[in-house]
Amino acid sequence: MEFANFKENIKQLKDHYYFSDHDFSKHFGSNYEKLLEFDISEIGTDLVDKSIVLTYAYQSISADERLVHIVDSLHQIALLSYKTIAAYGQISEAELLAYLKDNNSLSDGKKFNACARLSLLERTLTQNESIIEL
Repeated sequence: MEFANFKENIKQLKDHYYFSDHDFSKHFGSNYEKLLEFDISEIGTDLVDKSIVLTYAYQSISADERLVHIVDSLHQIALLSYKTIAAYGQISEAELLAYLKDNNSLSDGKKFNACARLSLLERTLTQNESIIEL
C-alpha cells in the first residue's frame, strides 16, 4: 500500500499541510526531524494509521464519498433514521435518499451544508464529545 509509507506521509504533512513541530509533537509525540529518523520497526501501527488518515484520506476521498460515508455511519452505527439524518443536515428525507442514489441530485451548497452539519453530528455521537462546553 503506497499510502502506508510513514516517512512520506510525515513529509506531506509538513510540505502540503504545513504541520509545525508543535503539531507533530502534539499528534505524533515527536518533532518532524525525529519522526523522520525513526526506524520503521520502532513506529507503532497507531502512528502509521494516523499518518495515513491525515494524508491519504484528504487526497483520495471525494467530498461526495465523505458525505455518503457520514450518512452511512450515522445510519448504521449511530442507528439514526434517514429522516433524522436529513433533519440534522437541513435537507428533506427525499433529497437525502435521492442523493444516496445519485450524488448529483443535490446542489453543491446543500451538500456543503449537510456535510458540515452531519460531520459535527457524527463526531458528537460516535466519539461521545460535546460540541459546546456546558
